[in-house]
Amino acid sequence: MRTLVNKKRADSKTSGSSDLRHAHLAKVLCILAAVVIWLYVMNVENPDYEQTIESVPVTIVNAEEIELDNSLTIYSGYDVKVNVTVQGRKNLVSKITADDIKLTADVSGIKEAGTYTLNIKADIPDGVKLVSMSNDTITVFIDKKESIQVDLGYEFTNFILESGSGFSLGEPVISVDTVTVTGPSRYLADISRAVVKISVLERVSSSMTVYCDITLVDSDGDTVTNPYISKNPSTAKVEIPVYAEKDVPLTVDYKYGYFNEDNVDVKISPETIKVKGDASVITALDSIVIMTINEKKVTKDVDVSTVTLSMPEGVENVDNVQSATVTISQVGTSTRTMSLTIDEDDIVNPNGVDYELLSDTVNVTFRGKAPDLYALSPINVKATIDLSSYSSTFTGVVTVPLEISIRSSGIVYEVGEYNVQVNIY
Repeated sequence: MRTLVNKKRADSKTSGSSDLRHAHLAKVLCILAAVVIWLYVMNVENPDYEQTIESVPVTIVNAEEIELDNSLTIYSGYDVKVNVTVQGRKNLVSKITADDIKLTADVSGIKEAGTYTLNIKADIPDGVKLVSMSNDTITVFIDKKESIQVDLGYEFTNFILESGSGFSLGEPVISVDTVTVTGPSRYLADISRAVVKISVLERVSSSMTVYCDITLVDSDGDTVTNPYISKNPSTAKVEIPVYAEKDVPLTVDYKYGYFNEDNVDVKISPETIKVKGDASVITALDSIVIMTINEKKVTKDVDVSTVTLSMPEGVENVDNVQSATVTISQVGTSTRTMSLTIDEDDIVNPNGVDYELLSDTVNVTFRGKAPDLYALSPINVKATIDLSSYSSTFTGVVTVPLEISIRSSGIVYEVGEYNVQVNIY
């Protein structure tokens, strides 16, 4: 009984494995049948298949021949693209791209300038038939290439100066004088000149630099636009000077700062002059210093001098005044002369030269307000002689400046220059 059960189980397993093998075999046979049917349909039932290849470029051939033999240049016809429809077995047609199709237009045989219509020749892969093209011809424009030089000028199309302060516009300076124009000879005759059109949107109050496109114009001033014409350069730098005028006061400086409104009255004639220059310079110019006064050299109570005017860089003297008169009047000060004695402690002698003062006293005149001046005594004044520029190899009598320093609570200074003679041996 047990043996019979085991045998039934074994028969059941054998039967299951057989069924699984039959199922796999059926699937394989189905796949093979599908492939056979597909191959039959592709190669027997449906041999023709159309496809359109878009944007196939057209190449112009033999352009070098007409350029060398006849000095002609092809200006148009490049960058033409055509849609090409082809027919053939799908397994071939479906793989075709624009790179597999060669479209050409032959310009050989053209001897003179003109506009020509050329047939497009198509070279397609074997086994594929050309059905149609979106265009079967192209138009080319051919002419002699020439270059001319035209003068470059300028035009203001939008430019407003700031009002006030005497602003004026100077002559613009363009980075180049001429423009080289290259293109077909028949069109170059239309070009009269070139211009940069200057346009600045904001109000202008100072000199500026702009970069402008260069425009070609004809004899009537109309813009010339032609795709076959090129310019070199195509842009230019333009420097636009803006000037300003105004009256500027003349002033003086002081070397030591001893003079002020309390002790001198300085008058300049003329008091002002009209100047012109770059707007940024003139706007910032508040006064013109015509001289620096050395207070120690003003020895008179009233000193009058004539000064030749010199303008700062970039500033023009519009009034063309060549000189000014400067009158210095001492106010509330007087002078006092004092004798000073020079002793050994007043000698600077770092090189240890042997010397002899030919005079050890000097009369020095001082100026200041009376209370300060007469409070001054020799103890408040130091006179120094500096021999540091002389060496022991030098001998002879020299004149050495006397340097004077004053200790005073007010403004007191020496008037004039003082020297002593020293014998170096």
